[in-house]
This record gives sequence, C-alpha cells and structure tokens, in this order.
Amino acid sequence: MSEPSILTVLLSLSSGETFEDIPVTDLEVTLGEFLDVSLKALEGDCKITLPETDSDLIDTQDFHVFSVDKSEEFSLSTQLKNISYISTASLKDPPTLFLESSIFRSAIEVDIDSRIKRRRETIGSSVKNSAPYPPVRSLSLSSKGMSSEHMIFLAGRKEYDNNMSQRMYGSTDVMSLSEGTSSLNLPEESLQRVFSNSMSMIDETGSIQSYGSEASEVLSRKLGGKDGLHDSDAFSHGGESSQESEVQHPPRVYIRHSTCDEEQETVVKTSGVDDNNLLPTCEENTPPDTPAKQSSALRSRKVKLSSRRASAMATLSPLPVNDDTVLNLPSPLLNAQGSFNRTTFRAKRNGSTVISPQHTKVYGSIKLFVVDFDIVVANIILTMDIRGDNTVTQIKQSLWRLLRDEGHVTQECDSLWDPEKFTLTYEMNSSVYELYDEQQIFQTTTVAQLWRQEKRQKGQLSVVTKRAESKEEKTLNMAISSMIGIGLYQLQFANNDELDITRRKMVAERQKAVQQRDPAMYSMEVEVQFTPLPPHVKAMIGEENKLLVKVYYESGASQTFQVDVNTVADDFLPTVFPTEPHKRKRLGLPEHCNISDYVLKVAGRSSFIHGNFELIDFSPIVKALSKRRDIVLALVRRSDPKDDLPQHFPDWDLIDESTGLTGTHEELSALGKEHSQVFTMSMWDLQHKFRVRILGLDNLRDCSPDFDVIYVDVAVFHGGEELCRTLSTHEITACKYPRWNQWLVFNIAVKNLPKAARLCFAVSGGVRRNDSRKRSSTWSKKDFVKQNTLRGDNIQADRPLHWVNMQILDHRALLRQGVLRLNLWPYSTSGGEGRWGGMSPVGSTAVNPDGNTAAVLFIELDTYLHPVACPTEGWGDEEISQVNQPHKESSPFRSELEKSISSDPLANLDKVEKELLWKFRYQLTNSPEALPKFLQCVDWASLEQVTETHKLLQLWSPITMEVGLELLDYHFADEKVRTMAVARLSRLTNDEVLVFLLQLVQVLKFEPYHDSALARFLLKRALLSKRIGHFFFWYLRSEMDSPQFSQRFGILLEAFLKGCGKNIFIELQKQHQAVQDIMSIASGLKKHMEKHKGSATDYAKADLSQQNLPEYFAPPFDPSLRMGNLQVEKCRVMDSKKTPLWLEFMNMDPSSTTQKPIKVIAKHGDDLRQDMLTLQMLTIMDSLWQSEGLDLYIIPYGCVATGNEMGMIEVVQDAETVAKIQLHHGGSFSTLKDEPLYEWLKKKNPNPKHFEQAIERFVYSCAGYCVATYVLGIGDRHNDNIMLTVSGNLFHIDFGHFLGNTKAFLGVNRDRAPFVLTPDFEYVLGKRTSENFKKFEEIAVRAYLIIRKNANLFINLFSMMKCTGIPELRSVEDLDYLKSVLVLGKNEEQAADHFRQQIQKCLRLQWSTQLSWLAHNWVHR
Repeated sequence: MSEPSILTVLLSLSSGETFEDIPVTDLEVTLGEFLDVSLKALEGDCKITLPETDSDLIDTQDFHVFSVDKSEEFSLSTQLKNISYISTASLKDPPTLFLESSIFRSAIEVDIDSRIKRRRETIGSSVKNSAPYPPVRSLSLSSKGMSSEHMIFLAGRKEYDNNMSQRMYGSTDVMSLSEGTSSLNLPEESLQRVFSNSMSMIDETGSIQSYGSEASEVLSRKLGGKDGLHDSDAFSHGGESSQESEVQHPPRVYIRHSTCDEEQETVVKTSGVDDNNLLPTCEENTPPDTPAKQSSALRSRKVKLSSRRASAMATLSPLPVNDDTVLNLPSPLLNAQGSFNRTTFRAKRNGSTVISPQHTKVYGSIKLFVVDFDIVVANIILTMDIRGDNTVTQIKQSLWRLLRDEGHVTQECDSLWDPEKFTLTYEMNSSVYELYDEQQIFQTTTVAQLWRQEKRQKGQLSVVTKRAESKEEKTLNMAISSMIGIGLYQLQFANNDELDITRRKMVAERQKAVQQRDPAMYSMEVEVQFTPLPPHVKAMIGEENKLLVKVYYESGASQTFQVDVNTVADDFLPTVFPTEPHKRKRLGLPEHCNISDYVLKVAGRSSFIHGNFELIDFSPIVKALSKRRDIVLALVRRSDPKDDLPQHFPDWDLIDESTGLTGTHEELSALGKEHSQVFTMSMWDLQHKFRVRILGLDNLRDCSPDFDVIYVDVAVFHGGEELCRTLSTHEITACKYPRWNQWLVFNIAVKNLPKAARLCFAVSGGVRRNDSRKRSSTWSKKDFVKQNTLRGDNIQADRPLHWVNMQILDHRALLRQGVLRLNLWPYSTSGGEGRWGGMSPVGSTAVNPDGNTAAVLFIELDTYLHPVACPTEGWGDEEISQVNQPHKESSPFRSELEKSISSDPLANLDKVEKELLWKFRYQLTNSPEALPKFLQCVDWASLEQVTETHKLLQLWSPITMEVGLELLDYHFADEKVRTMAVARLSRLTNDEVLVFLLQLVQVLKFEPYHDSALARFLLKRALLSKRIGHFFFWYLRSEMDSPQFSQRFGILLEAFLKGCGKNIFIELQKQHQAVQDIMSIASGLKKHMEKHKGSATDYAKADLSQQNLPEYFAPPFDPSLRMGNLQVEKCRVMDSKKTPLWLEFMNMDPSSTTQKPIKVIAKHGDDLRQDMLTLQMLTIMDSLWQSEGLDLYIIPYGCVATGNEMGMIEVVQDAETVAKIQLHHGGSFSTLKDEPLYEWLKKKNPNPKHFEQAIERFVYSCAGYCVATYVLGIGDRHNDNIMLTVSGNLFHIDFGHFLGNTKAFLGVNRDRAPFVLTPDFEYVLGKRTSENFKKFEEIAVRAYLIIRKNANLFINLFSMMKCTGIPELRSVEDLDYLKSVLVLGKNEEQAADHFRQQIQKCLRLQWSTQLSWLAHNWVHR
C-alpha cells in the first residue's frame, strides 16, 4: 500500500506538457530526488520520454526548476521542507513547478535505431498504469487427441491506451497443438461466448477456424466445471462489457514455451514495446528466474468453465489479455535456431515513414530453392539453399556469411563484399534484371516463379558489385539536373523507397518505348489527322480533288505541282525530285544525289510530309486549305535517324517487375496455414475499426497570440469522397510542442478501406474565450459549425495552420503500421476546396521536404506481427451472370436513369438516384456514358461493392474519350478505374494527345503513387513523338518549383531525357539555356526601374547584347520553328505593370520563304497557366466548330509557362491592338467613334476583293470570339486585349480573368456586358439590319449550340485543372459559371434564345464598354 500524500505538486515541462497531482510523501528528500522519482514514474506511465543513462538516477544537472511565474529558481540539492514555496502549500492549493530542460523539446521524436535495441529488464513485470486490471483467470487446454493440423488462430492487433501502454487483441501467429498441455491465462472479459461442437474459434477479424468433433470433446471435458459459463451467456467483469474492458485495460502478452519432457522455459515477447512504448519490437528475451516467481508475479487464479458437450468452447474474440498474461505454448512455435517463428519489422526513417514491414506479398506456402551464386569478380560459384520467405536483404546477408565462413572474404577485400555494395542479378529474355527491391520476398520475384514454372532443380543468380557512376553518366546527370531544376542526387538520396523503385521501373518503360519507335518517323515527324474533312474544306478542293502545291528547293528555286488529294506522300516525292542532271543543276541539287537522301517538309517549319499517308491526311495541308493559304513545301536532305538515338551511357539494369504486386486473398490470408508458413496477412481478414493515434506536434511555429487552443482534424478520403465522419482531437492549449496521445477510431473496418484511401490531417488554431468545453474524439465538423454558431461572440473563426496527407497503403499495397513522422505543409499551399476546411484531400501525399522549418506531426497506426497486404482479388469470386442480375429496368425507371446519367459531371446524385443506379448496374454496362455516374453511386467503404464494381468494369462497353478524361479527375481514385481510362486514351492520335496533354500532366497529381498507368502512358507517348515530348518537358518543367510534386515530375523528366534522343536533348538544352538567360534579364527589370530613372528598354538592350544565346533554338511554344540571331535594336520593354520583354529573332530555318522575324514576349512575374488553359479551350472549340463545317478563324497563339510565374508568348504577325488602331484614328476619344476599325481595314486592303474578304473574316471571327469569351467568362476585356489582323481576323489576348471573374475600376465593374460588341464592331458588321449582322448572329448562335452539346467535355477539362493553383480555378463552385452560361437545364431552342438575348444585352450596354475603354486609354496613354 502506497504512503499517503502530504501534498501534491503540479509539474509543467518546457515542452508544453502539464502533469497534475504528483504526490509528495516525504518532505525530507531533496528536490532532485523528488524529481528523479516523479519523472521516472511519468516515464513508466509512458507520458514522457527520458534519455538513456547508465545510472539509476537522472542527471539533475539537465534541469532548471522555477516557480510558476519564473520569479524564483530552486536548488536541486535543497530538501523540500526548506523550500517554503512547496512546504507551505496545501492539498487544496498545490504548488506548480516549472521544469526547463532541452530533453523535453521533442518527447516523441527520438533516435529510432537506439530505441529498438532497448529491452525491459524483467519480462514478466507489469507496466505501471493508473487503471486497475481485472483479475486473471487461467484456462488449461489439453491438446491430447488433436492432430498436428489442428490450429488455434489468434488474429492480432496491437493497441495502446492513452498512456501509450501496449495492448494486444491476440497473436497473429498460428499455434500448433501437440501432445502436452498448454496453459492460457486470460482476463475474464476474454471469455465471451460459447461455440458449437465444431469448436470454431472466431478471431477479431471475423474469420473462423474449425476443428474436429473429437478435439471438441476433449476440450469440453477439460473445460467442464460448475463455476464457468453456461450455454451462450456472455461473461463480463464487474458488470462491464468486454468491449468496454478492452478499451479501459491495456494488456501485454508474453509467450512461454514448455515441453512435456523438460521443465526449462524460453520466454519470447510477442508484442513488446521499447521503454517509451512507442516502437513495437519483436525480440527474444531472457526467461524469468523461476516458474514460481513468474507465477507469483502474475497473480493468476484458476477458473473452471462448464459447458454443454454440444457447445464446447468459449471464444477468444477479441482477445484483450492482461498485462501479465502468459501463454504456455508447445515446441513447434520455435524454429531450429530456437528463435520465434515470426516476421520481424525493420525500423526505417525516410521522412514520412519510421516503421515499415519487410515483406511485400506471398503466393501459397513457403518454398525452398537451391541456387548457384556466380561471384563474377572472384570467379567463384557457391551453392546455397534459400527459403522462399527470405527477403533480398536476408539472402545477401546469408551469402555474405557463407563467403566469410568458407574463407572467400579476407580483411583486405572486406569492403568489396559488403552486402550494401553488391547486387543480385539474373538473365531473362536476353536482358539482365536486378533484384533491386531489398524488401521483396524471394519466392514472389519473377525469377523464382520462372524457376518453378520450368521445374528447375537449381537456379542461378549472379553476384556483381554495384557499378560506380561513369564520367559520361555524371556529365549527363549534371546536364539533366540543370534542365529539370533539381539535382538528380536529390532523388537518389531522398531516402524514399517508393521514389527509388519507381525510378528503376521507368527504365523498362523508357527502353521499351525506344525499341518501339520508328527511327525515320521519330526523326522526321509527321502531323496527320484522320477525322472527316470539314464541309468548307471539301468545297475548296472541288469535285476534281486536286491541290496546287508549291515546292522550294535548296537553291531557292521553286516549282508548282497539281496533285490529287489522295496521292500518297512517298509517291509524290518522285514527282518532285528531278531525274535529269540539268534540272538538278538548275534547282541546286548535286549531280549524283539520290532520292532516298531527300524528304519533303512544310516550308519554314519542322513538319515533314512523308510515309504511307495521303496528302489530305496531313494537318498542315488541311490547315492551309482551311485558312485559304497556299500549300508551300520544301525539298530538304533527310536527317540521320542515328542522331535521334538515346545518348550512350552505361544504363541501369532492369528490375524485377513483380515489385509492389500482391497476391489473391487466399494466397495472402494466414487463415488455415501452418504457423511456419505464415509471413503475411490479408487486409480483407481484418474486421476491426480503422484508427489513428495523434501523438503530438513538434516545431509548431504558428503559436500566434491570435488563438489559444489547437487541435487536429483527421479524415479518411477516397478521391473526393469522405469515407466516414471527420474526427478531431481534444482542444489543448496552444504551444510549440503540443501533445495529445489520443486515439481516433473511424467508423470503417480495416478490410473496407479501398486501396487508394488516404488519411488527411489539418492542424487548426482557435480562440475559446469564455468556453472551457472540450471536444470528444467522436466530434464532427457539423457539430463544430453548430457549436460556433451557438457561441457567438465567444469564439473567433478558427484558422487552419497546416495540412498533410498520406496513403494508408504504401506503394507495395501494404498497410502502413507503427509510428509515422509527417512534415506538414503550411495551409497557404493547400490549394484545396473550401468545403474541406483546412484539409487538402486532393493535394499531394508527399511530406514537406523542408525539415528545418516544417512543423512535424507524429501519428501512430495499429501494428501487426506480419505485413498486412491488400489482395488483388479473391473476395466474392462468384462470376456475374444473367441469373444473378435483377430484372431489366421498366419504363418508369428508365426515364429516371437517363436523367441521372445525362446530368452534368458536377451534378451530385441524391440517395434515391444512387440506389436506382446501383439496382440497375448490370443493365448500365451497355451504356458507356453511364460509367462515371455509376461510379459515384458505389460505396467505396464497402469491400463487397468495390469488388463487384471491379468485375462490372470488365463487362462494361468500351468508353468514349470524353468519359476516359472524366475518369482521370480526382473524384475517381480507384486504380482499376484509372487504368481503364488510360487504356481508352492510349488510342488517341498524337494530335489528340497534344490537345489534352495539359490536363493529363496535371492529373498526374491525383495519382496515389508515383508509378501509375497514366505516368507510363505519358512517358511512352512523349518518347514516341518529338512534338509530344517537347510539350511534355515544358509542362512538367514549369511545375518543378512546386515541392509537393517535384519528385514525381522529376522521375518522369529524368526518364524522358535519358530516352528522347541526342537531337531533341540538345535542342531542349539550348531552349532551357536561352529561357534562363532571358528570364534573368526580365526578372532584373523591376529592380532596375525601382533604383534608377531612365529607360528600361535601354537597360534591357544593354543586357541582351551581352547574353551568349544559342545560335538557334525552338521557342518553347512551338517546336517546329527555329529562331536565332536576336535583333537587339528591335527589342523593347512593353508598357505593362509586369514589364514584359518584346523580343525579335530571325527565322533560322533554311527552308523559310519569308524574311519576317519571329516575335516573342517574355514574361516574368505573371502566371501564364491561366492563359495556357484558355488558349487550349479555344483550340478545342475551333476543332469542334471545324468538325461541324464552321471555320471561325480562331487564333490560339503559342503560350507556354517555363517556370513559376514565367513563360513565353507568341506574337501574332500583321496585327494591331484595337486601342492602337483607335488611337491612330483620332486620339483617346476615338473609342467613342464608330468607324476606326472599318477605316483601318479599308486602308490595309485597298483591293475591293481583299477588303470584302476581310469583312467576311471579321464577321466569322467576331462571332467565334463572342461565343468563346462568353462561355469561358473572359474578363478585363479592354481595347488593349483585343487585336485585329490586316486580313480582318479579330482575336483576343491576355486572359488574366476567366470563369466570370471580372476587373473593377474605382469600385465599378468594367465588364458589365456579357461579351464585347461595341459600336465600332457593329459598324464593321454593317449595323443591326444588315445581312452581315444577321449572318453574325446566326453564326454565333450556331457556334454556341455546338459548344453547349459538348458541355461535359469543357466542364471535365476545367475540373481536371483545379489542382494547378490557378487562383480563379480552385473549387467546384468556380465551375458553376460554365453550367449557368450553357443553360444546361434548357432545351436547344431555349438555349438559342438565351444567346440571342445576350447579344441584345451587349448592344444595350455598348456605352458602358466604350466608357471603360476611354478610362483605360486615359490611364495607360
């Protein structure tokens, strides 16, 4: 019995923890002695972590003790009775001691490696805990009469109570019973039910183990008695349910092995923790002194249980065992070496993960392999037996030991044979493969399965030293590092297992793509299309189907040919190539040249005309016909395809492709297997609730005085769907090192977690002025909204501080376990939708790489004794047949189904709609367009529904391209769904891939893991097409400044640059150099203008003249151009807030027929991604209109972001801004006049026919841009953002605002009209009663209806871009504008009337637009 307390003390630690009611029993002790005892007691209760020390006493020199207000410091050598601050206190008013010490700064983050080595001194001693334990009852089980196959399966799950004392629901090890007796000491709560005479034992996972009736009878007799359970009465202790007890009383399990023949014991700790109860360990321990002492320490007592012979056995489900429980087990539990047969865990610390299991998967039982190891360097062959459940690391270690034992390794060559410095390889299909994944189980490797298929008696592996990086490889890697913006060494030494394996996997994808590509087609790429020709293009060709083609030769001479549109390109070349010597000489060709040395290309561009394609299939020819331009080609020498081979360097070996795969449920499950064959568990066997423990935060720098409490919200998401209610920790006082040690239990079973499920965390701070109420762990977001409303003035709006996400399953499909360290992102980087509060469920699952300043969240997940893998299949294996299908939908339901299916992608299905879609799911498989809506009705928190959905996907009708794009949005996180979408997109042509490449790169961010079907698809297409590869590089490169995705994109960029070929590598290298040089000047302009007066243009010209730009290079926005020889004298700084640079280069393509310069605008400090997205939408609109025979002369000029807030824009030739045209016509007030545009076009087109054509082009282009700017909601439409070409082509530029976001001037909205239709526009159209104006209105309405028919495509494309961080495109609500302007709820006739009303509204508000333009002129002129 403990001594009564004289008084109690409150201890406050410098790390933020506060501990009340610390008892003081003796005032004669010194303050140091009192602290030593108190702190060790707190450590024993697992409330703090103290450093290791060889002494029994804590080094008190590490502490400084103060009064609560720090006004007085106390000496540690002073007796308590002499410290008046303590001795004069009372029990009612306990004193507070403030302890300041560096050892409290991070009580959670400790050295993992050292902690694993720590053991408890006494195995049988119980951990101190304030909660009382229930009495222990002893159950003796006799295995007499049982065969060795009879097993008891205890599915295990470790738990920790709030004091971090460990508990266990059972052991995942399967225990074979042999002759003899095994004693099982259990708390009363464990014995809960009575089973049938089959002696089935239900574990916590809900799985059933059955035994024979003979064994049941034996156990019935053994368990018989008058004090025990009767029938199926539940047994509980002290009136509490067993479920309550398992929460209240933390147990610990030890295993004692004994045999019938000998008395000696071996005690093995099955589920221990280190001294701080944070890291599970699985280590063999020293047995206690004597069985008598052990028994005495356990304080166990015998209990006899009676039951009917027909109902024999009490369940152990779950198995909450006491801290002192001992399991006496038979000898088969130990292996030949005397160690416990159980998979251990390897501690690993790699940024986000501290604990990771060693194993990846299992196929059936453990196999044995005989392997010859060919030691290549030493010319030695060693034969060794390998267990199939050994990892690659274990095999290497065993081989190392064998080498040492046989004397092959001497001290001199010790480092050569270090297991970390050699690798295992094998040959397959004429390629060398490396066993790269150190944690992979050998029998799951491809080579092991191959040996088994071929029934080899002996296999062979080569042992080679890991090669050092060659000089050529170092040079290449340095160049790649410079081009992609991060060093490859950062990827190599990131200590990220997933990153390393994905890099190596991409080697195979890269090499495969290089082998597949056609050397000639890749070197001289063609642009072809196979869609039907637009009607107006057919009309231009005429009935004769003839084309006039002008061909230029190297001398500058040209010839014109009339050719049939269906002529094959390779057949047209002999017509162009002169055969007579005198003609060759006249055209500048060598006398003895060969036709095979030449090829046709588009003049002035790197777009080739060759191959087995008809001339009308080539996009440049169709585009020229569409724009009424001449078809101009050039005959040039062929490039050597060898120059487009990848640069030669010693490449990595391929790696085993089975890495990261798992088996079926039957293969993974531990149920029904011999314990020696168990080294994995199936996640689908685990029926307990998923939970996470929030331990605490470190380095929280946001402890602002603006809030006084802090808490953590946690949610489980699958895509954009919350699988269960968000839970929150208790609110605690805000400090730099807050601690919770709180379990949050989610209402979802572990087995129901989908593979792509992720945990989302948000740290928030708030003010609680007059309310001391605390939130429980079952508190929800809805409760919080209500609570805030009720509190009124007593609460300020809570402020999100940090967020982080993590996949619940790792890249090997293994359930994450143990203690995890997560470096948090500041809330400003979330980019998420507001409806998720401070969380960012669509954000990256990467941790913040800034380890110095980032706040760190420590969490803990349940730990199991084996790796837990998510199976690939095997749940509900019955095939879907017509017999199982419900009746076909009746007519009343058909209309409801069609309504749900045809709704827009943003529409949310209600409960009734979801139930209806699920009911008729089998019939929906015939409707490709129904798949996205069906997937929305699936309960992704139900294993049964998910597995059935995967089966239905195999039966679904082939989906369309639009559906494939939609399925790549973040809402659809399932791997099989996304793989199905990618399979459909793989049929896209190169031109179609280019159109959607911007979105496809962005949705890479939604992939759960680095390695995905989408990543492989994009890498392959980039390596098969130079044009795709060019934009693939820049789209990824522009995102490399984002630390959330830089590693993922860096992997793909590295793989692309190592496989793209020498020519394009050098070209991209030159582009990157030129961009960097130009942007360095652009970025310095603002600083110069702030410090110096004078012309910024003069400064820019002086700086540009000193730059050593490449002789020629392609602009990032168009790889088919070649520009160089910068015309410095024509360059200038534009009159704009962002001070963009206007640059002019010469066209360096020898085949160019024009001397016009290539003009470029270089911007720094402006996010061009919104412009890129808008121009892409214009391109798609133009394509849709063209397919309907409507050419609206859209000009989607080139624009590419090359980095964070920097990029290059193409300048359209022969065009002026409307503002400049108006200004030249009569000054600023000319904006109020009607005729400026008309007069300018007439002046530029003196020929009446050309002027008439210019007016016609204006009518069509004005209609197109009115529709486009209205649908896209383009704002800030002043007269400097609208341009007009000499040929009458109207177009818009500078898309800084869209989706209905407008700009205000002096608080007044400048864009009051739906789109721009000013009096000067109307004047060119011929006033409202003219034929041209009626034609304009008719064309505009038709164009609007075409876009409206494809509304889902535009909604999906915008939705896929929500993760870019574009300020005006962050949430679903931002896309509501598209739904409103396309009036999706109306029919086509009503929609046409709607757009006519918008035209009339613009005409009524013409004065508003004119005044806005006038104000703009005053400000900027």
